[in-house]
Amino acid sequence: MKRWSLVALALVLASALAGGCSSLDAHQREWIFQPSDRSWGNTADMASGMEDVWIDYQPRRGEAPVKLHGLWLGGQAPRSPDTPVLLYLHGARYNVAGSAPRMQRMHELGFAVLAVDYRGFGKSTQELPSEASAAEDALAAWQWLARHHPNQKR
Repeated sequence: MKRWSLVALALVLASALAGGCSSLDAHQREWIFQPSDRSWGNTADMASGMEDVWIDYQPRRGEAPVKLHGLWLGGQAPRSPDTPVLLYLHGARYNVAGSAPRMQRMHELGFAVLAVDYRGFGKSTQELPSEASAAEDALAAWQWLARHHPNQKR
């Protein structure tokens, strides 16, 4: 009888530990990325004139399809193949609209700029981001650039 009690106690403790680790992972990702779909201040106005870009792709891990929102600032006229292209990946807490002033500055310096929201940010698929999903989203944005602007320097 004591042996079964010890086995049951071990199973309960293992379940609690697994549940605690899963909860800690989700909270840690929320604390690190601080995903938001809000624009701060008047940054949405600063993004006016930038082209909305939608990047649809299927994640490698067999999850549901992902839709990323981005802003493209490449200029009105076709740009020279010598124009460098910059993929701008924003940090935690802000979305691409919050990056509009930085995008404008990079554009003034001569770059065509694509900025994307990771999953969980802005208008992109609402899902809690992770390091792996952020890297996958960045790769999808890079591949979008390669398909849509193949002659430009990267």
